This record gives sequence, C-alpha cells and structure tokens, in this order.
Amino acid sequence: TKGLLLTSGKWYYEAEIKTAGCLQIGWADSSFVGHCQADRGDGCGDGPSSWAFDGWRRYRWHSTATEWGCRWAEGDTVGCLVDMDSMSISFTLNGKGEEIGR
Repeated sequence: TKGLLLTSGKWYYEAEIKTAGCLQIGWADSSFVGHCQADRGDGCGDGPSSWAFDGWRRYRWHSTATEWGCRWAEGDTVGCLVDMDSMSISFTLNGKGEEIGR
C-alpha cells in the first residue's frame, strides 16, 4: 500500500527502536517501489526515491551510504522530519538533531 503523498508543509514522525539491529528508517517519494528485504538491498534509503537513517551502522542513506550519526540502542527514539517547502530532510535521535552527526 502507498502512504500519504506530501506536497507542502513540514512533517514529522517518531519511532521507538525495538531492536538495536540493522535497520533503516526514513522517507520515500511516490516513485518508491522498494521492498523491506535487506538481502535485496531495496529498502528505505537504498535507491534514489528514498532517504534513511541507519543508527546501527551509523549512516545516512540515499542511493549510497554516507557515514553520519551515532549508534542507536534499544529503546531510543528516532525522529524523522521533512520540510517539503525547503525540500530538506533531517533526523533526530532522542531529541538531538545535527549534533548526532558530528
């Protein structure tokens, strides 16, 4: 199923990490057709139609990985923000923003 198509405004959601394992969480555009199967390499962030934060391996993803962020743990909260007006995406970990990427 497809989600909600966002075209303007600022949007935010949070997710609690239930396992400290390898996963990617983020946003996808309307052309995203990935599958949530790590062995296929076509989940959120793995292609040009999605963006993700991976706190296990400490990467930001958008087709390729860029080292960024700090490691998350079980019980942490990841925030996913998108500003459609400025076309920007950001992530938080336990309420902390850019400082987690240093």
